[in-house]
Amino acid sequence: GDLDGAEPLLREAVEGCRETLSVWHPCTLESASSLGWLLRDRGDLDGAEPLFREALEGSRETLGDRHPHTLSLIYSLGSLLEKKGDLDGAE
Repeated sequence: GDLDGAEPLLREAVEGCRETLSVWHPCTLESASSLGWLLRDRGDLDGAEPLFREALEGSRETLGDRHPHTLSLIYSLGSLLEKKGDLDGAE
C-alpha cells in the first residue's frame, strides 16, 4: 500500500475525530489504532506505542475489558512491545 500517502490522511482523521467527536468515540479509537498499525509497519515503534495505548485505554473505558475490540487492542499493544524488545511489558 501507499504508506506515505496514508499517514497524513490517518493523522487528519485522528485529529478530526478527537476535535469533533471526543477522545473516547469509536471513530477516534479506530483511527488511532489504524495510525498505530501504519507507524508500526513503517518501523516507527515509538510513534505507534502511544496511539495503541490511547486506543486501548479508551476502549477499556467505553467498551469494557472483555469486548472483542479491547482484546484486539491488547494484542496490538503486546505485539508492538514484543517487537520493541519489551518482553515484560508485552507479557
